[in-house]
Amino acid sequence: AFVLFLFNLIHISIFAFTILCFVDSLLYVSLRDYINKLIPSEKRATILSFESMMFSFFMILLFPIFGLVSDILTMQIAFLILGAILLILSVINVKVLSKGITIV
Repeated sequence: AFVLFLFNLIHISIFAFTILCFVDSLLYVSLRDYINKLIPSEKRATILSFESMMFSFFMILLFPIFGLVSDILTMQIAFLILGAILLILSVINVKVLSKGITIV
């Protein structure tokens, strides 16, 4: 979320994008390993399929909205809005997880 705010600074936007891709790659591998260790194999496929479906659902919704905001406003403002939304959702996620709610 914080790196998305750096996309507004043109002179370091390529560096910010590189950081974002690096962190995304690390989190992807770490999350897959965590899921494989935490979830029994008979439930793992369902959870991974649901995760993939939700990613596709949000991608189908958010990409056109992001493009519309970029066309109406600017790309920098669209990244600011996206970063703010991601930051808010991250805070909500931390609050929910800190209450010890288990899914499985």
